[in-house]
Amino acid sequence: MLTPRGLDAVEGNRYKVLLNSADGATYKLTAQRLNPGGNATDKCGDFTLNQAGVRNVTGGLSVIDCWGR
Repeated sequence: MLTPRGLDAVEGNRYKVLLNSADGATYKLTAQRLNPGGNATDKCGDFTLNQAGVRNVTGGLSVIDCWGR
């Protein structure tokens, strides 16, 4: 799937944004920490968001802690 122009550009070069879609109707956006980068050791890890608005993180902290910052 083609990523819309500019979607993967995150200010400060802290994350790389990835767009995953298997069928065009569903998707998952992932903000992946860059290493080396400003968020390489962030305790929230990588952030995800899907087409249903479900938020998740892959680090040690909770979704509420991380998405509520």
